[in-house]
Amino acid sequence: MVLVVVMTMAQCKKNNPTTPDNQNNVVTITLDVKNNNGSRVDVNTTTGTVDFETGDKVYVGSGGKYVGFLTHNGTNFVGNITNPTENQPLQFYFLGNVMPTETLSAGTTEECSVIISDQTEHLPVISCAASNEYYVSGLTSYTGHLLNKCALVKFNVTTPSNSPICITGMKNKVTVDFTQNTITPSMDGEGVIMLPAGSGENVEKWAILLPQEALEEGEEGSIYSEEGIYTGIRPEIPTIMENGYWANGIDLIVSNDYRLPMVVTSDVIPHTVYSAIGRGNVIDEGGSDVISKGICWSNSPNPDTTNYVVCDGFGIGEYSCLISELNLGDTIYVRAFATNQFGTMYGDEVSFSVGVGTLYEFDDGSQGIIFYMNEDLHGLVVSLDAGQNLQWTTRNSNIGGIPNAYPAPVTLEVGLGAAYTTALINQVGSSDAPAAAWCRAKGSEWYLPSLGELCALNSVHQIVNEGLSNHVPGASIG
Repeated sequence: MVLVVVMTMAQCKKNNPTTPDNQNNVVTITLDVKNNNGSRVDVNTTTGTVDFETGDKVYVGSGGKYVGFLTHNGTNFVGNITNPTENQPLQFYFLGNVMPTETLSAGTTEECSVIISDQTEHLPVISCAASNEYYVSGLTSYTGHLLNKCALVKFNVTTPSNSPICITGMKNKVTVDFTQNTITPSMDGEGVIMLPAGSGENVEKWAILLPQEALEEGEEGSIYSEEGIYTGIRPEIPTIMENGYWANGIDLIVSNDYRLPMVVTSDVIPHTVYSAIGRGNVIDEGGSDVISKGICWSNSPNPDTTNYVVCDGFGIGEYSCLISELNLGDTIYVRAFATNQFGTMYGDEVSFSVGVGTLYEFDDGSQGIIFYMNEDLHGLVVSLDAGQNLQWTTRNSNIGGIPNAYPAPVTLEVGLGAAYTTALINQVGSSDAPAAAWCRAKGSEWYLPSLGELCALNSVHQIVNEGLSNHVPGASIG
């Protein structure tokens, strides 16, 4: 694969003669890419040629330093370079669709690197070139060949997975040395090359591989799906040479025999003020029996089995676990998990606030479901008792002087319901305020909600209804 690039310097912004010598000499360069109209970046899996797309970048080196980058605008590469070195060739690096891992600084950066692991959407072709002529102020035309430093390889993937397939043990990092004008491949971490998702027999997947020695067959897990459900063994891979083009394909078999379990987090149901019930469901044991399943939780997102854990047996099917000894007011993050001999799989995360939706009992024995808690852990509850079809007032009243009362002025402040209820009874009397009188008959702490409190209740009405129905079958706030 060879990219032929003709570079034309459209204009040169020279320093004003009166500008001090230490000011930046900024040069605007336009590269006219003569390759299939320069329309987009892709690797043609028939010919191995490469096109460009809008937004692609070419990084420029001069005098052993990075000096700027050019961006493709749909037709050409255009951009500024700063202080190129006289009588030295410009170097051009195309690191397709991948941003450098370091922050580049024109005139000081001597080295940068990119990781080309993720190839699920684009194939990150790596190529570079040096101009044939030295850079000279006023010289406006440069030519060069962008030579590919990678190989295009086809993989035949056999897997039932609908997530990307990862191959480990491969060189996936490129280091650019501006001082030496070199591109050096190496391996970052596990050396993952991630191919697009897809299922079925012998699905063709193309990948960009960096030059590397022949690789022996990998160990179990050297191929896996991104979701971690399917794993396999990487086959032997012959020596990869730069500018190579393999169309015959390398067979990758990702077997069901090594699958992790599939588990879902069903929900979390409040149990008491300080506890909840987490529910999960193992819907597929994977490649071996599920030896442990349960619920894990934490005060931080993404809990795993290193955090708090409640286990509930083994095997496939639904299960419930009691999450206890919680702190009132905390936000708890919960995930179901299941483990077989190949590892542990987690369900989606569910979070809840301890207290809301749970039962609270007062000293006098009356009970209610918590629907609001403030930072001081003071809260409001909905009574388990029902005052059926009680009017708030039997005649017109006006208590608008109380904020948050109806009809005006109206705010959404929480905490004014008690004053509103007292004002209503004082104005119209208990006999003409049946709902308020019913509340006060339960005790001095019970009152009608203000508008703000009704809004707070409405925001959590589903979990409150669950709490009500757990203690009074069929009860609901509507």
